[in-house]
Amino acid sequence: MDKSIPAKLHLGDKMLKSDIIPPGISGIGDWAYAHCSGLKQLALPDTVCNLGKEVFLGCTQLNHVYCYSGDDFIFETLPAEKDAPTHQKAVLNALALKHFTGPLSAIIREKGNDRDQLQTWDKCCLEFLASPDEKGFDPFLAGGEEDYGDNDEQLSSYINEQRRLKAYIVYTRLMSAATGSLPMDNETQELYYKIFGSSPGALPLLNDINSHCTAAADIYKKAGLLNTKALPDILASLDPDRIEMRAALINGSSDSLLSGLVI
Repeated sequence: MDKSIPAKLHLGDKMLKSDIIPPGISGIGDWAYAHCSGLKQLALPDTVCNLGKEVFLGCTQLNHVYCYSGDDFIFETLPAEKDAPTHQKAVLNALALKHFTGPLSAIIREKGNDRDQLQTWDKCCLEFLASPDEKGFDPFLAGGEEDYGDNDEQLSSYINEQRRLKAYIVYTRLMSAATGSLPMDNETQELYYKIFGSSPGALPLLNDINSHCTAAADIYKKAGLLNTKALPDILASLDPDRIEMRAALINGSSDSLLSGLVI
């Protein structure tokens, strides 16, 4: 017997912080969690095989989705306190559900070959990265009335947000490999570095990075973003209190001419 989460079950529930979808559930109805702006973590049974329309639309804080097997799942610890692979898989799953086409195919499940599942995730990710930055832009107000405001300005803002999002997704995947948690083949890694190095959203992202500063600096270096010409401007763009990141970027640069820069 098919068991699904009803459509619009939690639609607009801003008080919902986390949820465990029961074992045996095979589908999630249209907009079941849409606009749950406070939702941060979700446990998803590996029996789920169907997603409705825009199930996680507007779930801006959903950053951890755990795919579990068996009859039970309990959030015993905060995501940051879980082992690194579990934590990273949950982060990648959340990105897949919110942004990829055919998101369930990119879910990293508890059972199965991690390498094969990650290759599928990477394939879906690269398809998303190749999509036009303006894809999904909607110049209409809720209710169907056209917004006759400055759509050019709105479109520009939307594109900048999408570029920053794409940079964040690439950075997150590179970091999952850099920390040794989740593997990545050399060809895919080189492609990600190339994409990240040419991304307009890569440098603005630095102010949002609050951990693994040394590994982050190494990613920026391998992407070709740290050099004599660029680094002073990068450091100047950082918030004044980002001392650890500033030090990591300076130390991560291979150019001895930068050693005299003030942190």
